[in-house]
Amino acid sequence: MTRRMERVSHAIRDVVSRVILHELGDPRIGFVTVTQVKVAADLRSARVFYSVMGSDAQHRTTERGLRDAASHIQNIVADELDMKFVPRLTFQFDESVGRSLRISHLIEQAKQGRTVEDIEEPPVPPVP
Repeated sequence: MTRRMERVSHAIRDVVSRVILHELGDPRIGFVTVTQVKVAADLRSARVFYSVMGSDAQHRTTERGLRDAASHIQNIVADELDMKFVPRLTFQFDESVGRSLRISHLIEQAKQGRTVEDIEEPPVPPVP
């Protein structure tokens, strides 16, 4: 990744995070964390990776809310970043956060001497 791509990724992540946290009033969008932004080499598109705390139903609802708000968020990014072309934003759920929580839970269960058959699935964190 070039230095320019990194700068654009960080700038987009900052703007998108702020917009989701403070400016969107959509009740479908739960507790969302923007984990990273990957910008294409030509800077024409960007994938915004996010995580959501909550159940699968809450995840799906948040996904629909972000998809519906994508053009609005992109317009704000265009207003705030001085770029010739603003990348087209797409949102993608980042499963790495959930996987890391599950692995941490399994390690804790193993430390307690539980066998594979006894290990419980980690609880789903509540949405604040």
